[in-house]
Amino acid sequence: MPDPVALPPAARRFLEVPGRYAVIATLGADGTAHQAVIWYAIDEQGLLINSRVGRRWPTDLLRDPRVALTVDASDAPSGREAYVTVQARAVPVATGAEAMAHIQMLARRYGQPTDRWDGQERITFRLEPLAVHVYGEA
Repeated sequence: MPDPVALPPAARRFLEVPGRYAVIATLGADGTAHQAVIWYAIDEQGLLINSRVGRRWPTDLLRDPRVALTVDASDAPSGREAYVTVQARAVPVATGAEAMAHIQMLARRYGQPTDRWDGQERITFRLEPLAVHVYGEA
């Protein structure tokens, strides 16, 4: 796999807009694509995503770290199509209490209660961007 790249400033600004959801695509064991709508956060090193252990997309990423993520500007004024697509490598970075702290941070970012996931086994991945495409403006 190629080396990670930095998120361009335009992509970073776009992804930092609160309330936007991402669609990720992973590869199943049989090679079929799987998509899911998810929450994400952005930091200095890339994007953080979190899920309950055992769901399909985190299971896919543990087996094959290739992932594509798209965030669109459904909140943009009519007629102003805009989106960011990131092809990335997913690296598991946290489980246990640290992954629970990540889902609580994401819940706050999306204006949701932070106790909804109590008792769940969670996993956090860092998406290391390999290619980034910015289309339009937000």
